Amino acid sequence: MSVPINNANGMLSDDIERNDHGLSVQRTGSLSMDPVMFEKLFLSPQTPVHGQLRQMFGVPTPLALIGFGISLTPLACCLMGWRGSDNQKMGAANIGAYFWFGGAAVLLAAIGEFLLGNTFAFTVFAGYGAWYLTYAATLQPFYGAAAAYAPVPGYYSNLGEATVSGQLTPGYTASFGFVIVFMTVLSLIFLVCASRVNIPFFLLLLAVTVAFALLSAALFIESQAIHLIGEAGTLEGAGDNAAAVISLAKGEAKLKITLRLVVGAGASFFAASMLNWFLTLAIMLAVVDFPFNVQVGDLSTVMHSRTQVERAKRAAAVQNGR
Repeated sequence: MSVPINNANGMLSDDIERNDHGLSVQRTGSLSMDPVMFEKLFLSPQTPVHGQLRQMFGVPTPLALIGFGISLTPLACCLMGWRGSDNQKMGAANIGAYFWFGGAAVLLAAIGEFLLGNTFAFTVFAGYGAWYLTYAATLQPFYGAAAAYAPVPGYYSNLGEATVSGQLTPGYTASFGFVIVFMTVLSLIFLVCASRVNIPFFLLLLAVTVAFALLSAALFIESQAIHLIGEAGTLEGAGDNAAAVISLAKGEAKLKITLRLVVGAGASFFAASMLNWFLTLAIMLAVVDFPFNVQVGDLSTVMHSRTQVERAKRAAAVQNGR
C-alpha cells in the first residue's frame, strides 16, 4: 500500500511504497506549496500555468542568486577599494566571474524560470545575466569597446594598449554611462514589480537601482573631468598657464567626486549582495526541508493583485445588490 508522509512546512509530499515485508526502496516526491512558499522559492507571485513542469524540474532560483552574488559581491568590494583593489579599475580582475557566474549561470537559471512559466523571475534573471555579459565583454579587449575611442588609431602596438588609452577618453566613459543609465531604469521597473514579492528582494533591487544611478553619475562626471584635464594640457601648450591651472583644478575636483560616487555605488552593491545571500540561505533551507525556515516577509498580502482587487469589487457589488 502507499502511505503519504507530509512534511511540516507543507512544501514536500513524499509517497513511500510499503509491502508485506516493510519499507521498499521506491520513493517519489512532488511539490505542493502555498503562495508564500512559492514566492520564497521563485521570487515571483504564484500564477497558474498549464502542465506539471513545476513538479518535474528543480527550482532554478538558487542558481541565479549564486551567480548574481559571486559576481556582485567581489565587484562591490572592488568599487569600494577594499584591500587595495583599486576602484578605478572597476573590478576588471573578476571578468571571468562576470562571464560564467553572472552571465552563464544566471541566464541558465532564467531559462529554467521560463520553462516553469515564471515570467517575472525569468525577466529579472535574463536582464541581469545579459548585463553581466555586456560588462564582461566591455572589459575584454578582444571586443574593442574601449580601443575604438583610442586617440590615435593604429598607433598602438597591441589591442591592450589601445584599450587602456581608449578608457581614458571622455567619449568612452560617457558612452558606457548611457548603458548604466538604462540599467537604472530597468532596475527601477523591476523594483516596482517586486513590491508584490518579498521584503529582501524588494530591498535588493532598491540597492541595485541606487548603485546603478550612482555609477552612471560617476561615469558622466569622470567624462567631464577627463575633458577638463585634457583641456588644461592644451591651454598650457598654448601658453595660457592661468587658465590651464583653473581647468586642471576643476578636473581634479570632479575626479574626487567621481571616486566618492564609485565608492557609494560599491556600498549599495554590497548591501544588495548581502540581501542576495540572505535570500539564497532562505531558499536553500526551504529546498532541503530544513527544520526551521527563514522568514522573508511576503508582500503579496500587502500589495494585492489586480485579480484579487477585481474579485473583491465583484463580491462587494453582488453583496450590495442583495
